[in-house]
Amino acid sequence: MNYIIRLYGMLLVSAMFSLVIVQPVPVTGHTTSAAPHSPSLTLITPRGVQRGGEYELNFRGARLQDSEEVFLYDSGITVTAVEVVDNANVKVKITVDENCRLGEHVAQIRTRSGISDYRSFYVGALPSVEEAEGNNSLNAAQKIEQNVTVAGVVGSEDVDYFAVDAVKGQRLSVEIEGIRLGFMFDPFIAILDQDRFELAVSDDTPLLKQDGFVSVDVPEDGTYFVMVRESSYGGNGNSRYRLHVGDFPRPGVAYPAGGPAGQTADVTLIGDPHGPVATQLPVPDSYGFRDGLFYEDDRGMTPSPIPFRISPLENVLEVEPNNNFDQCLESEQTMVVRAEPAPASDEVAEAGTCDGPVDGEQPEEAAPVQPAHELPRAFNGIIQSDGDHDYFSFEARKDQVFDVECFARRIGSGLDPVIHVFGPDKKSIVGDDDSRRPDCYVRFTAPADGRYFVRVMDHLRRGREDFVYRVEFTPVEPELRFQIPRVDRYSQQRQTIVVPQGNRFATRISATREDFGGELKLLSDSLPEGVRMIAPPMVGNLSEMPVVFEADESAVVGGHLMNWQAAKTDDSVSGHFFNLADFALGNPNNTRYYGCTVDRVGFAVVEKVPFRVDIVQPQVPMVKNGMINLKIQVHRDEGFEGRVLVQFPFRTPGVGTRTQIEIPADQTEANYPLNANGNAQLGKFPVYVIARGDADGQMWVSSQMADLEIAEPLVTASIKRTVLDQGQTAEMVCEFNQQTPFEGEATLQLMGLPPGVTVEQQTFTSDMTELRFNVVTTAETPIRLHKGIFCRVTITRDREPIASNTGWTELQVRRPQPPEEQTQESDAAGE
Repeated sequence: MNYIIRLYGMLLVSAMFSLVIVQPVPVTGHTTSAAPHSPSLTLITPRGVQRGGEYELNFRGARLQDSEEVFLYDSGITVTAVEVVDNANVKVKITVDENCRLGEHVAQIRTRSGISDYRSFYVGALPSVEEAEGNNSLNAAQKIEQNVTVAGVVGSEDVDYFAVDAVKGQRLSVEIEGIRLGFMFDPFIAILDQDRFELAVSDDTPLLKQDGFVSVDVPEDGTYFVMVRESSYGGNGNSRYRLHVGDFPRPGVAYPAGGPAGQTADVTLIGDPHGPVATQLPVPDSYGFRDGLFYEDDRGMTPSPIPFRISPLENVLEVEPNNNFDQCLESEQTMVVRAEPAPASDEVAEAGTCDGPVDGEQPEEAAPVQPAHELPRAFNGIIQSDGDHDYFSFEARKDQVFDVECFARRIGSGLDPVIHVFGPDKKSIVGDDDSRRPDCYVRFTAPADGRYFVRVMDHLRRGREDFVYRVEFTPVEPELRFQIPRVDRYSQQRQTIVVPQGNRFATRISATREDFGGELKLLSDSLPEGVRMIAPPMVGNLSEMPVVFEADESAVVGGHLMNWQAAKTDDSVSGHFFNLADFALGNPNNTRYYGCTVDRVGFAVVEKVPFRVDIVQPQVPMVKNGMINLKIQVHRDEGFEGRVLVQFPFRTPGVGTRTQIEIPADQTEANYPLNANGNAQLGKFPVYVIARGDADGQMWVSSQMADLEIAEPLVTASIKRTVLDQGQTAEMVCEFNQQTPFEGEATLQLMGLPPGVTVEQQTFTSDMTELRFNVVTTAETPIRLHKGIFCRVTITRDREPIASNTGWTELQVRRPQPPEEQTQESDAAGE
């Protein structure tokens, strides 16, 4: 599996290279909790630090008074002390290694009663200085040195100015971390010359999304100004930024933008004002490494990485011109195929054809060319000028299937790519524009043996020197990934595993199978002593499964980041856990502008909570078109008198229920009503309920894993449509189809009757084939066709009811006819 390394939008954490910093540390301050609670973390300040030093961070949130340790998802940072200030603030002392990975680091706090949301802070290469307010005009610009990181805030209609000295020919680079700090702040930056004219501006960029960067060659010695504001002159107390200013390099994209792990890549870095830089950069040694390539010269290092695909595919580099057939014929075009970053000799191969159809045009016939490339391969190029189209040729055999993925925006390029695959007859087979928004993807199946072609172009036929792309042809392989589905669209609620001592906690697992099917199992080899995981296999046609964790009363309070895995039951396919957090949401409709992804789950055993819940295991099935009342019991410790809210999260296909039920403070049990429709999936399924109690914060526990069986109805019935006059009585005939014999008597009740209609409840036995009963109407019964009338059949087995709905019918109520005498008198009077 290949992964994109990128800084924006997603933070993919490598299990191979991650070290979880959860070692015991001194904890001072208030460490006694008045009651169990769920902690919340909203902000870490300062928002960034320089590597190679010791710092004190403030973790701000709520219900943090019993904090004990910090979870970190990466190596290079050591937590040396955790000091509780109050229930909303915790001071965390850290040591950052000299070689700590630059960029975003994710953290959580574990308390004795829960795990917080995860938030992030940054590690940079430059020393930090604080913005000094009063810098809201050029005349009052704050003087700074080069190669520093300014930590500031943009208020409403605030514009911050900084003055920096530079010499002619020097590079002056500016990059801002704004929305990447986790709040909805869209920054605008500019470099102004001594005459206060703009040399460069940046709002949004393909590399950094809403954040921007600029880099210029200084035209003459003097003082230059850097401006920072919100793009629409908004801003507030949460509009924090980290502004990197210096003469460090700032290219925007690497070409080619991918290569093998653990080797040295020959790349050209594009976008720096000093021009393209051909260099060799070390590629990380893991397919899960998240941050790409950092480039450093004698003046400094890029503040954020250059996206780079870690991929085993051999690179094919375009050789221009390769955008039309005539050019292909006139030049014996060759293309370098690099199997290694720096091979002893390069493979020379044909670049492919030439111009194919655009907008339905048929391409010209291709002349004989050298053998095309065999797949899998990664085709790399640059759409350099307006109207440029790049073609590559490859060999494929009949029925071969490949995933064709085009990377552009995801590797920092401004290209909006469109790809098409053409057959040996030069006719388009498949194409795509924006399925990866705005990158593209297709699945290609070769209809016959032969030479095929792939074309890359910009959606608007644009071209630029940094419009880099990478098209990867990979065989279709099964893939599995799973996560905890959201229970709240805009929060991280219940996205960790928190098990109280002597109690249980449960969650749903949502799995995505790609190109395979079958049952799945859940695995974990890192549970602490006294904790068990109950996880029945996920049925092959389901995408969710429940899992329950149980902790003994003797389980030690503590936690860690758990490596969680899932696999097909025959172990032929495996996958890892991942989860998402939204850090910056905005218009329209709370769109996710920035967040992070982690590949482990916070797990903790916490202090006891004052209640437990159980499901009373049903002894009878719920049948199709039936219902069941699942009995829930709550066990309260002495002194806990709060209400308990209960939810039924895991539902198999065809099973429905309400969102939650409440067990009042003065009650110890309640019924949770479930129903199954006529298409409910048959079988025996694991179920649980999760319950919330409140005592200075939310406490969550779950029931045990119970079984719910879905079966066919024991009896079905049919009733013919009945017609009668208002105020009259009619006989209905119910015919039975006995599916499964039962003992004793069953009851039949007619449901959905209109006002003013009565029918006595009836009983029947397993050997009966029909039942007759009277339907009585009154003068108040509405005159019309009444639909939605049905029978509710209830059969008792093992002292528990099996209820189902059947026999849907209609009742036609007519206006009464006048008596015959009155009709004759009326006729006579008329004569």
